[in-house]
Amino acid sequence: MRPGFILQRVAASGLMRYGLPEYIPMQLIPWLPLLPLDRRLCIPLVHADDVAEAISRVIEKRAAGPFNLAAEPPIGRDDVAAALGARTVHIPSDVLGALVDLSWRARLQHIDRGWLDLAFTVPLLDCSQARGELGWDPKWSSTDALADLLDGVAHRIHGGSPPLRRRSMLDLLRRDVTEGLISSRRLP
Repeated sequence: MRPGFILQRVAASGLMRYGLPEYIPMQLIPWLPLLPLDRRLCIPLVHADDVAEAISRVIEKRAAGPFNLAAEPPIGRDDVAAALGARTVHIPSDVLGALVDLSWRARLQHIDRGWLDLAFTVPLLDCSQARGELGWDPKWSSTDALADLLDGVAHRIHGGSPPLRRRSMLDLLRRDVTEGLISSRRLP
C-alpha cells in the first residue's frame, strides 16, 4: 500500500505532537486567522477508514500491489485555509524552510526542515489500480478527511495507543531533556 497522508479524528493529538510544540494548545489551530504557506502546496490525503477498507479488500481478494491510495481532490493551501476559515498569505517554501530550520535549531518545535520539504515534494497518486483491481473508492473526500482531523484538533482528541496518546507538556520536557528532538540530523 502506498497511501497519501493518512488522517482521522483520533490521530489529532498524535499528528499535532509532531507539528506543534506542546506548549501551544492544539485547539487554537482552528482559530488561526492567517495561514502562511506557499501557494504551491498540493498533497494527497486519505482517511484511515478508507486505508483500512483497501487493506481488507487486498486480503479478501489476495491481490498483489502496489496500490496507491488517496482521496480526491489533492489538498492545496487554499483548501487548508478554507477548512480553517483562515486567509492565506503566500510565503515561499524556501522562506518557510529557513524559518522551520531556525525554530527547530532553537528547539522551539520538533520537526526539521526535511518534513516541510517532503510536504512540497510528495508526488500525487494515481489510484486507478486500487479502483480497478480492488473496487476501492474512498468514502471520505480529502476535504472531509481534513475536516475530520481538524474536528479532532479542536476537541483535543487522542487515542489509546502510544503514537496517538494525549499531548503533554511534561512528556515534552522529559523527552527534550533525556532524548533530544524527535528529528535529528547527522553530520557527514
